[in-house]
Amino acid sequence: MLPISIVDDDGFRELVSKLNPQYDMPHKDHFSRLAIPSLYEITKEDIQHKITNEMGNFSATADPWSSCTSEPYLWLTIHYMDSTWKLRSHCLQAHYIPEDHTGEYLQDTLSITIQEWHIDSQRLLSMTTDGASNIKLACEIFGWLRLSCFGHNLDLAINKGLNDHRIDRVLSLCRKVVSAFLYSWKQKRDLKVVQEQKDLPTKMLKGDVSTRWGSKCDMIVRILEQQDAIRAALAQDRKTSHLVPSWQDIDVLQSVVAAIKPFQKITDLLSGEKRVTCSATKPMIQLIQETMVNHQDDDTALTREIKDRINSDLEHRYAGTEVSMLLDKCSFLDPRFKDNYKLTDEPVQVLLQASMLESESADRVVSNSQTEQNETESSEPLTKKRKGKFSSIFGKTTTFTTNSHSLTISERIQREAEMYLQYSILNTDESPLQWWSLETSHKPHATTIFCSPQVFICVCYKCTIQKSV
Repeated sequence: MLPISIVDDDGFRELVSKLNPQYDMPHKDHFSRLAIPSLYEITKEDIQHKITNEMGNFSATADPWSSCTSEPYLWLTIHYMDSTWKLRSHCLQAHYIPEDHTGEYLQDTLSITIQEWHIDSQRLLSMTTDGASNIKLACEIFGWLRLSCFGHNLDLAINKGLNDHRIDRVLSLCRKVVSAFLYSWKQKRDLKVVQEQKDLPTKMLKGDVSTRWGSKCDMIVRILEQQDAIRAALAQDRKTSHLVPSWQDIDVLQSVVAAIKPFQKITDLLSGEKRVTCSATKPMIQLIQETMVNHQDDDTALTREIKDRINSDLEHRYAGTEVSMLLDKCSFLDPRFKDNYKLTDEPVQVLLQASMLESESADRVVSNSQTEQNETESSEPLTKKRKGKFSSIFGKTTTFTTNSHSLTISERIQREAEMYLQYSILNTDESPLQWWSLETSHKPHATTIFCSPQVFICVCYKCTIQKSV
């Protein structure tokens, strides 16, 4: 991405002139003082309109983040479901935070954004953040339910699993091997020659990033793939021959890949603003415990140790009752995972109880409205009945009482929940939002659990997506 000042560059202006001689290129002041501020105001007005008219309950994600020039910002993104069952996300602001990042300071910064956008914080279901103590304190001051970012938790758990002196030593060796080929044109040339001789893919080695466990996995996988070419290329130079991985090093690398490679798919699946994430968290943790960290017959001792440490760390992070309850509610309302629950389960009972209270409140409002309407209609003169019309027998309106109408609110909710559990389970690749959209279109007057998914499924459980804005 180039700065706005590029429009004043002689070469750029000449290029635009060649492409379209009739176009009069504005100078940078036009873009910085008029075009961009005008576009910002239009966009802000549109988002503010959606927040005011479409957003009910919502969730949010917040994350302190540094730009490429190391300037600190605090991002705030909101997530909600609109009336058409589409998941909406708006990055409201990236506040520059030059002061010390205390919990109180971050809380003040978030308050400014909430007030500026006229958001009712009482409708906030949860705030998803990383595990930093300052952002935790900010959420505590507000009294918000805080969810720890699943991607961040997974990263911490896997790094805990890799906390082993044997792994530390071999990772250090891998980084030296990558550097040997990255900064030497001669080593690059020799590696390419050997790859062609051994009929291996002509690929460069990959380095890792300290804050991304996935990059460690990619680095190891590439080194294992190219180990024969690496040995041959390094052995040709006396200065690098000591970097040749031993068979013990290869065993350690293979054990590491066997333990952490399956987790890469999870990170990709739970990323994205248009994908429902919170309802998939509990099933994902269950899948991890039953398959990915479960010991296999061909696992080495080191692989099993890594899996055990990952499993132990994840169990510790998801032991909280309030957070676990919210995750269970979201999963129950997702037709892909509803079969994991029974009506007698505590999270389901809590959800149905809340639905009953909400329905009773709605019925009271409707009842009062109908009473006022009846009083108004009773004061109006009756129209003369005409011969040959059904109204001469039934009157203008008629209502037949059926068994379903005679049910109490509690019984209606129970029946509706039982019907929901009897539906066929949804394929995990299908959209739960589309399923609920079709289902509620068949039940336009539903006032029970069919109102709940729009409240809970909007919860986002990853806080990294906003950085792509």
